[in-house]
Formats: sequence, structure tokens, C-alpha cells
Amino acid sequence: MAKFSLTSVSTALAVGIVAVSAAIPASAEHESIATDKERQCLYVRSINGFNSIDDEHVIFTVGANKKYLVSTFNKCHNLDWSEQIAIKSSGSWTCSYSADKLIYSDGISHRTCLISNIQFVESSEQAHKIAAAKKQHKAEERAKRKASKNAETDI
Repeated sequence: MAKFSLTSVSTALAVGIVAVSAAIPASAEHESIATDKERQCLYVRSINGFNSIDDEHVIFTVGANKKYLVSTFNKCHNLDWSEQIAIKSSGSWTCSYSADKLIYSDGISHRTCLISNIQFVESSEQAHKIAAAKKQHKAEERAKRKASKNAETDI
């Protein structure tokens, strides 16, 4: 699990977000999240920190204590060791299932990964539990597919 000082995070986010986001001024009127039944959005310029959980999940911090779990579609090599993360968005908001990307550096190269889901969480502990449950579910699905494939070859 990677966790970095706010100084390096702020620099990475400031450079990455300014470079890839639309130039819309930040204001107190902007909420950090907009929701509907299936989709959550995060105001990119309000992000002030991150904590990588694993190769598929990152917790972004907004303000003093709001946290959002961002999940990717696939595993992102060395995301859990990322030193810098930015969000490439077509605007000032990034939303679940929007084709927006995480851009991150693992110390060797810059990489990108597609964002699949954004979810408000009450705490880092809740985010870790959700990430672990998603990982478990994927492992179970892989095991079912493998068993099904083996059953087909035995016929």
C-alpha cells in the first residue's frame, strides 16, 4: 500500500489536473460529488490527497476528511506503488463509467488506467473492506469460469 506526503501529492495533482482538466474556476459553490442512482462524480480540483490500496483501487481525499474509493476496470501494474496520481478528465468532474483515466507514475514510467467506479466512503477502513470484497468476488468468478471450462473439456 502506498501512502505519500501531501507535498508530493499536491504537486502531482496540481500538475496533472491543470494539464488535463478544463479551465473552470474552483469555488465554494462546487460540491465535491454529484450523484444519481447509478453514477457518482467527483470534482477533480477538490482532490488534495490519495492512498493507493492495491492495483485496482485508490482512495482520494477531498477537503479535510471526505474520501472516495476509485476503482479501475482492470489491474493497473504497480498502482499500489504509485508516487504520483492525476485524473485525466474531459472536464472538471470525473464520473463512474465515463472513460476518464488515472495517470500515475510508479517511479519508472507513467501509466494510465481506465476508471470504472467512484464511490463515497465513510473511512479508509470502509474503502479497504469494499476493495477486499471486490477482489474476493473477482477471484470467485475466475474460479467458476475455470471450473466451467474444465468441465467442458472433460465432456
